[in-house]
Amino acid sequence: MNSDIRILVSFKGHRKRHHLEKLLGSIGATRYLLDLWLTAAQQRPDGHLKDWNAKDIAIAAGYSGKPQKFVDSLLESGFLDKSGEGYCLHDWAEHQPWCCGAPRRSQQAKKAAEERWAGGRQGVEQGATGGGALDNFLSDPKLDRASELSSECKSHALSINEHKPNSDTNNAPSPSPIRNLSVSSPLPSPEPEPDPLPPAHAPALVLFRDNIEPLTPYVEKEIMKAVTKYGLTEVNAAIREAAIYKKRSWGYCREVLEGKAARGEVTGGRSEA
Repeated sequence: MNSDIRILVSFKGHRKRHHLEKLLGSIGATRYLLDLWLTAAQQRPDGHLKDWNAKDIAIAAGYSGKPQKFVDSLLESGFLDKSGEGYCLHDWAEHQPWCCGAPRRSQQAKKAAEERWAGGRQGVEQGATGGGALDNFLSDPKLDRASELSSECKSHALSINEHKPNSDTNNAPSPSPIRNLSVSSPLPSPEPEPDPLPPAHAPALVLFRDNIEPLTPYVEKEIMKAVTKYGLTEVNAAIREAAIYKKRSWGYCREVLEGKAARGEVTGGRSEA
């Protein structure tokens, strides 16, 4: 979903703007046009309103007057075109190329995230098939040295017991008993390492790691909480926006999500990217 649109500074004094204001009979009438553009950027990013009638367009713009009057004014002032399929915003693809490409970028990002995640999972599975960390741990030569030291400690303990003075003829306090160290007990197996990325949150974590900055335990936890609260789609959109504007921090992503929530644009809950 798009988070902004482009407006040229020349729009401030453009004749088409003044023409629309005269047709609608209000100096500030172009705010309805701006609201229509913003709604289209989110709901109809290609600028084609073919399934919208005059009432739909007026609602999208927040216009409370007669819908047909508003649409006719847009057509006459040159901000709206009519074709065989319905209405479309005038030269939208030329003025808003970034908005038009939003669906394609979303699909590409989703596909790239899925491929990276699949590659990471494959590496983990291959490591598990080949023995993984447990085999490396058990084959470590340091374990042999540990067994030797354990044997030496056992021999030393036995030697002390053999030379221990008789308690009947010596009033000196007896030394504390030394625990018998046994080398026959099996070494505890290391606990299996958890998956590096939880599947439910993996696309957002991978997207952030590859486009913003390396993950830290704190940021990873914050992203997982955000996915649960706002949904995976919204979190991914916030991360992409941060990458576009070169805001290399989770703080910026969090501000985007909180802003959308304050405006009622985020309903919350988990969703798929």
